[in-house]
Amino acid sequence: MTGARAPILVLGIGNELLGDDGVGVAAARRLAASPNPGVEVLDGGTLGLMLMPYIAGRQAVLVLDAVSSTQGRPGDVIVIGDGDVRRGHGVRATAHDVGLVDALSAAELAGCAPPRVALVGIVPESIADRWGLSPLVEARLGAMVEAARVILTEWGVKVSADA
Repeated sequence: MTGARAPILVLGIGNELLGDDGVGVAAARRLAASPNPGVEVLDGGTLGLMLMPYIAGRQAVLVLDAVSSTQGRPGDVIVIGDGDVRRGHGVRATAHDVGLVDALSAAELAGCAPPRVALVGIVPESIADRWGLSPLVEARLGAMVEAARVILTEWGVKVSADA
């Protein structure tokens, strides 16, 4: 982790081998197709706690992921604010999400946590052993990306029109 890094990180997490659990990675790819100055987009897969070095020292981190079904119905796009992300409220759709909360906590303990964190997610329709998103979640992917663009704009990013 050497050299200058973008102050804002967009982190897509999830397992594409588990159907809708891969929605965060798919959304990150779509956002990365139209780069924005000051923003780095990464595929965090299922790295969990090992995400800490990527999170550390950023001004803001936007996480894209599948979210717990307690947050709504399948296909609902959910935005979870800073405090709730750090505490894990509504975040845990699968086991890798525990690692996200742990990575944020580790960065906090090390004194290098980002001041701003948000999560944009979709409630999954199906987390099963299969490649690809369900038709419902695939149809809602654009709404998820748009919600991410809104947060980036609120954070002062001049978002590309094509993102």
